[in-house]
Amino acid sequence: MSQQRTDAKTYRINLFSTFIGWTFGVPWTILIALSALLVFAIVRKGHVVHSHSKVWARGLLKLTGISVKIHGLEQIPKDQPVLIVANHQSMCDILALAGYLPIPFSWIAKKELFKIPIFGTAMTAAKYIPIDRKNRENAYKTLDLAADVLQSQSVLIFPEGTRSRTGEVRKFKYGAAHIIMNSNQPVLPIAITNSFERMPPDRMGILPGNIQVRILPIISTEGLDRRKSVLLLSRLQQEISAIVAES
Repeated sequence: MSQQRTDAKTYRINLFSTFIGWTFGVPWTILIALSALLVFAIVRKGHVVHSHSKVWARGLLKLTGISVKIHGLEQIPKDQPVLIVANHQSMCDILALAGYLPIPFSWIAKKELFKIPIFGTAMTAAKYIPIDRKNRENAYKTLDLAADVLQSQSVLIFPEGTRSRTGEVRKFKYGAAHIIMNSNQPVLPIAITNSFERMPPDRMGILPGNIQVRILPIISTEGLDRRKSVLLLSRLQQEISAIVAES
């Protein structure tokens, strides 16, 4: 991977997109979250929040001049829950996947996000799954919950645990392997590229451009024990890392 991606001097932003994104993105987020909660209170259906999140994500991407190109939509099964495993380069990954994956799914997200007024309430209504990364015992309870949710609905996890600080794929943590072992549901790997340049972690600036989302072939996990689940996760990390390195 080019050293330029990790060199602070090469970090570029678009002032107009940054201004528009933050000025209108925050009220847009509040508006969509309030709408989702209002409709959810009436119909009590989880798909309401999911459909709102799609509108929210696409709206934010359009505001900031970021487009998304998805490859491999045919890999997504129509009637089978899957564990979606994706690398994590920036906040834009969330928008790209929420806005353009054509299936409903639950997120595994850090618990701090659920404390954000209105936004966090909407996440809870959608049955997203909070994880406390600082408490090992509670984290495993969350992973067991995710395995249960997977029996009826797809679940998405960023197995790196947090956003990459260089654009390179970090080592995948054991949590995803725990879900694989306990759910027996297929894995749908996803490689995200060009997202790091749009909005690097710990930066407020935004750079318009294209994000590439590559959906890889589904992988059966039925009957995998702990060792084989860990080996599978390691293999996925290598495959996704190779795609990112070539971008």
